[in-house]
Amino acid sequence: MNRASAVVLASLYEGMSNAVMEAMAAGKPIVATAVGGTRELLSGRGLLVPPADPPALADALERVLRDPHLSASLGIAARAWALDNLGVDSMIDRHLVLYRRLLEERCAG
Repeated sequence: MNRASAVVLASLYEGMSNAVMEAMAAGKPIVATAVGGTRELLSGRGLLVPPADPPALADALERVLRDPHLSASLGIAARAWALDNLGVDSMIDRHLVLYRRLLEERCAG
């Protein structure tokens, strides 16, 4: 992945894509179809296109490859978000907040 200029995910269906999260952590610009959790992962941090639309996918990839400023800004935004949200410490903190809230709701009811 280090040598890739961009990462493309052309899925018709997707959950929370590990490939997208790995590309984000690597700071790569990403072009992907707007399916499943990919929309949430790349909101403002990658280019999203409709599923099953090869011309839109090709156009978005061409934009990333021809515009070094766009490519760099997407990669930087993706990496920053990944570091803030996908690291072990962040996930532990978020799980603890969730567990506390659920426990409080259960004890209150």
